[in-house]
Formats: sequence, C-alpha cells, structure tokens
Amino acid sequence: MTIAGCIRERLLRAWFYINQTNPSGGEGQVPDSLQQKSCLKTYAPLIAIILSTAFGFGVAIYSISIGYYIIFQNLFYIPIIIACISYLTRGFIFSTLLAFLYFILVASFTLEPVILQGALIRVVLFIVIAGVVTHLALLKTRAEEALLLSNQQLHLLSSITRHDLLNKLMPLRGYLDLLSESRMDPTQQRYLREADLLTRSMQRHIDFTREYEKLGKNKPTWQSVTGIIKEIVETTLPVTFICDVACDDIKIYADPLLPRVFEKLIENSNTHAEGASEIIIRCMIDESALEIILEDD
Repeated sequence: MTIAGCIRERLLRAWFYINQTNPSGGEGQVPDSLQQKSCLKTYAPLIAIILSTAFGFGVAIYSISIGYYIIFQNLFYIPIIIACISYLTRGFIFSTLLAFLYFILVASFTLEPVILQGALIRVVLFIVIAGVVTHLALLKTRAEEALLLSNQQLHLLSSITRHDLLNKLMPLRGYLDLLSESRMDPTQQRYLREADLLTRSMQRHIDFTREYEKLGKNKPTWQSVTGIIKEIVETTLPVTFICDVACDDIKIYADPLLPRVFEKLIENSNTHAEGASEIIIRCMIDESALEIILEDD
C-alpha cells in the first residue's frame, strides 16, 4: 500500500465511523479494506526515520555553521536504530549511507584534520552500532519465525491426532448403542453405562483440545464482564441475570476465548444446580486484584 493509499484508507475509516455505514451502502459492517492492518502502524517507522533524519541534519547544519562540532551527532543514532530494527538489512544499508552523508556534510564545511578524524571515527561508530542492532533484530526475527513454524507443526499434529481419535470413537459409540438394545442382566447394563460415560468423557476432552488450541492465537481485547455473562445467559439458560453495580464498568483485557470460561461456569450451574432460576455476578476490587464471583440461587 502506498502512502497515498494509506491516507485514503484513513479518510475512509473516519468517514465510516462518522456515518456508521460502509462505502458500498451497507450498515453495521466494516469494509474489508478497512479491516486490514492499520496503515499508520505500517508506515510509522518510515515516518519516524524521515523526521528524525531531517531533524538530525537540520541541527547538524546549524551547529557546524556556527562552529560547533560535538554532541549533535548523537541525534543520528535515533534513525539508525529505528531503521535497523524495522527494516533489518535495508536499515543497515540506510545507516551506512547516512554515516557517509554525515562525513560529507562535515567535510563540506571544514577540512581541518582533527575534525575530519573525529567525523571519520563517528562514521565507524554509526556503522558498528547499525551492524550490532541489525544482527540482534535478525536473531529476534528468526527466533519468532522458528517459534511460529513450530507452533504450526504442533497444531497440525494435534488436529490430525484429534481427527483420528474421533474417527475411532464414533464406531465405538455405535457398537455400544447396539449393545444397549440387547438383553443383559443389571450388572452388564451397569458396565455398559459406564463404558458409554467414558466414551462421552473422552469426546469432551478431545473437543476441549480444539478450543484450547485456539488459546493465544489472537491478540487480547478489552471485554465487558456484564456483556459476556448477559449474552451467554440469554442464549443458553432461561434464568434471571442479576449483576452487581460494581461490575457494570469493568472490562478485562484478555484472550478472546474468555467468554468460554464463563460459559463453562454457567453450564455447570445448569448441569449440577437443578432448579436454579438466577445467575448472580459480583465484582470485588482491592488494591492488587479483581475478584469476580459467579453464583446461582
């Protein structure tokens, strides 16, 4: 995406939120183009490099013009570090070019050997610092890529294993259903019920691994406690929802799977608390923690 396209996207995003509609005329849905990675975040390093470089050269020209040749050079470390972290090898090339431009700038004002020697030493320092930062940034990037690849392989293995186990469980449960239709004494019936319960428990555990696999794959978001509980109760249980006033303004920065935690708690109430007619949620805040209490009547 070009910078012009970036500006256009920001204008479209602002227009969308003002009018609460998308450019195609639909309502309540953000256009796909506006759901892409924010262009401001994409170009932030480049903008920072341009501004800090321009500022550094501006200060350098002014300082050298009045005969001041120290301190201002440190300003160039800012664009060098940003470039090397954000753009890796290309950032190192930029930093090397910046270092030589600095030397040319100094040489264009004075040819005194002592000052040129100091400028040359500064050029070497610029390049060395750029090389070190680039190397560390490359190590970090490669480690992240290796971790991502490892996680993908583990997820693939988990998915294949889960699929195979479910394929084995389905015929097993079918055989148990067929056995339940045959004549058996009470002891055999009890054993059959236990076997059926075990297979159902195994399936629940396998299904849980599917949910657990998603944990941490998406970025945390701010989520309303009362909003989560209310939505779950309204869609799963015919009970009254009572919320403490203290919970109304509380939001939790957590994984998007947080609603599943509350859903499981409410399912437990539905399963083990027969006759429950109310779900009560209370929030208690102290200096170091938030305590959320979920209970039924």
